[in-house]
Amino acid sequence: MAEPMTDLQLRLEQIAATALLFPAMIEAADETDQCTGTRPPEEEDASPSSKSSKGSASICAGSVISVVSGICDTHRDDVLDSTLFAQGAANAKYQRETQTSQWYGIYVQTLVLLGWNVAGFSFTKCVRLPSQFQLSKQLLGLTSRVLPASSQALLLQTVQTLGGFKSSGRHMTLFGQNAVAGGSSNFQLGVVQESKQDEISMQMTAVLFQSAGLTDDLLFQSFSGSKANLYEASQTLALDDNTYAQMRDTVKQQLAGQTQQMILSIPLG
Repeated sequence: MAEPMTDLQLRLEQIAATALLFPAMIEAADETDQCTGTRPPEEEDASPSSKSSKGSASICAGSVISVVSGICDTHRDDVLDSTLFAQGAANAKYQRETQTSQWYGIYVQTLVLLGWNVAGFSFTKCVRLPSQFQLSKQLLGLTSRVLPASSQALLLQTVQTLGGFKSSGRHMTLFGQNAVAGGSSNFQLGVVQESKQDEISMQMTAVLFQSAGLTDDLLFQSFSGSKANLYEASQTLALDDNTYAQMRDTVKQQLAGQTQQMILSIPLG
């Protein structure tokens, strides 16, 4: 009689069998200076204990992920790869911008499979939008309620850097093509805040936004409060490093070349 499979074996089989779907990217004109890299560069001879001396940030498909200083390169990449994988798994099952409840069901289910401690996202509608507002400023007001000052400052720097790019550049094109369809958008803002005792902590704000005329630059567009709907859900996620480390190689194999296409470093200077 065959031995029953372990939990790890079952997880690895599920990961290997997971279908992933990402949009075919329409190439944008490169920004003239800082946009040639993909994920943040690693130090030579980097080890899991090597620490980033300053914060970093990336567009990860339809997520903006900031990482505070002191997080090692391996843990940073684990967050990017695992959240990219979860987006691809959810995309393969449901339409991201219109079937949001089902999409987040698969997204959360996949994160749990990969070792994240995460609950379902319970969205709340923002009922008092200003008569005219820029989406990024509205979102930063929301995140300031849940993020410590240092993490909020890093997210602010990330958003300000994105705002300085051309609308046709790679960063906002990548984000928009993964997060926007018609008049609906679905994206996440995440800040990796600490790594201790084999656990990586990230504060995530998931955003659903609806309005006419959405573009790849939606974060920096101006909208009428009476003609827009904004929903948000925030929670703290924790990745068990011991669990994910055993699945890391399988996740990377499944993602194959998608990390080069779907993860783009944001140069914070």
